[in-house]
Amino acid sequence: MDDLPRLVARQSGSRLVTRREAADDLGYSAASLATLISRYPQRWPRPAAMLRVGRVWQMLWDLDELQSAVPPLRESRIGRGSTVSESDGIIRCLECGLRFRNLGRHLNAAHDMTAAEYRSAHQLPATAALMADAQRAQGHDRMMDADIAHLAKFRTPEHLNQMRAAAIESIRVTEDYAAVRAARAAGRRYAVQVMHGKRMLAIDDKARQAGYEGIDDAIRATQALAGTAAAAKIGIGHTTVLRRRAQLGIASPRRRARRSVESGNSSIPPTARPSQHQTNRD
Repeated sequence: MDDLPRLVARQSGSRLVTRREAADDLGYSAASLATLISRYPQRWPRPAAMLRVGRVWQMLWDLDELQSAVPPLRESRIGRGSTVSESDGIIRCLECGLRFRNLGRHLNAAHDMTAAEYRSAHQLPATAALMADAQRAQGHDRMMDADIAHLAKFRTPEHLNQMRAAAIESIRVTEDYAAVRAARAAGRRYAVQVMHGKRMLAIDDKARQAGYEGIDDAIRATQALAGTAAAAKIGIGHTTVLRRRAQLGIASPRRRARRSVESGNSSIPPTARPSQHQTNRD
């Protein structure tokens, strides 16, 4: 097949390919593409040329016409952190290098592997989808349009709890894979930033309710108070006050008093100076 002479240039600029050659670009196995073309001939273009090889006539298709006939791939990816598809949405088999829209059937037929065995062999996330985004979306749409009363038994609380437990265990097994950690790192950093931002908004809100412009203004206004007293006045936690003071470079009243004593500043009233017991406790 590789040494088969073929026409590579046409007026349209497209390339003529055999069905087997087109299969990899379109994300199907050669057998699946042949089945689809024969089952739905109205959806697919007719062969553009015939090429004779010995006694056999080989059919050639216009690659652009074939690509326009296949279901479109989604522009926005589904589950970006969990997908193993390439940039065009088609999934490459890591066992043989061929590309498919649905890898599950290929794994079973060509490599005698289950999806779980494939993910384990290549250290992929347990949540990695082995079906292209477009196929997943089409399957979802078909399920929503179909009568799914017969699936009611699979939607009982008992069955859903079993599925949930199995999913948790699968994720636990794969969460230490280097590839999984690398894929999730960006999402976890983003989640931490979001949580921190929401927390700061909530703290700012409490400071404004207490009569301050914001948390920083409240911390500066209460810097002469002990941490617990400042926290009660602002309406936030004691540790939050101490942490925010440290971030703003504000020392606690006891520490400021101790520094003044150590520097020999006699202007500090004796009652404001920390006792030896307080100094040791700090």
